[in-house]
Amino acid sequence: MTVLKFSINTGMLFTERPFLDRFEACRSAGFASVEFPFPYAFDPRVLNESIQKSGLELILFDLPVDDWDSGGRGCATDPHAIETFRDGLETAIRYASILKPKFLTCIVGKKIKGLSYGEQKTVLVDNLRHACGLLAPMGIDLLVEVFNDYDHPGFFLTSVDAAASLVAEVDRPNLKIQFDTYHIQLMEGDLGRLITRHINAIGHIQIGDVPGRHQPGTGKINFTGLFRNLEGLAYSGYIGLEYIPLGETGDSLEWMKKARLGAFAFGEK
Repeated sequence: MTVLKFSINTGMLFTERPFLDRFEACRSAGFASVEFPFPYAFDPRVLNESIQKSGLELILFDLPVDDWDSGGRGCATDPHAIETFRDGLETAIRYASILKPKFLTCIVGKKIKGLSYGEQKTVLVDNLRHACGLLAPMGIDLLVEVFNDYDHPGFFLTSVDAAASLVAEVDRPNLKIQFDTYHIQLMEGDLGRLITRHINAIGHIQIGDVPGRHQPGTGKINFTGLFRNLEGLAYSGYIGLEYIPLGETGDSLEWMKKARLGAFAFGEK
């Protein structure tokens, strides 16, 4: 039987603690794998020391999005920001050479007024091919993520079919989809069908319930069914806990004990 592997996203969980202290908290909670969005406020050597000290495996982090707090969502589709995208990629590669994640995630950007979908997609394809070419020798896969356009108005990539079409067009073996249940449930629903249809293009899964993006069991997503489906598909990737805990993070992990999965792990190697 497939053993589902879970990692914990310290961008949203264990935020009761300083960032560098969250890794030991993850390990104490039984996890062996961790992920987070942006590491760039920290010296990569200091960050790596904290991760290694906790004995954790790093699954992923995101390419830089310099204007995130002011509403920016990446620039990989912008023909006027190719240099900015590639500079950010170089920064991410410098961090990745030290932190050694399995994946980097590209948040692709918003629709740009005055440019057609096709024009933006052409730029995006070129940028993704460039990134994949640099990451392949490092053994790193690149992920593209579907966002919902309620929380992120005007986002360019808002359906799994569109993401799969993009992956097919880029045609690089180290480009995959990051499938986030929160975003995709809001946009499309029918998670089981979409996962089954696109399982070969999915590199990583993240979970959060709808509404609220809280832990499984607080909303309407049938996570037990979703996990059974992944077991049946022999999904061998990781499932990242990327939700906003209701209450303390430790309490929010109780759902894992109640899920009664046939077999799962907290990310053991």
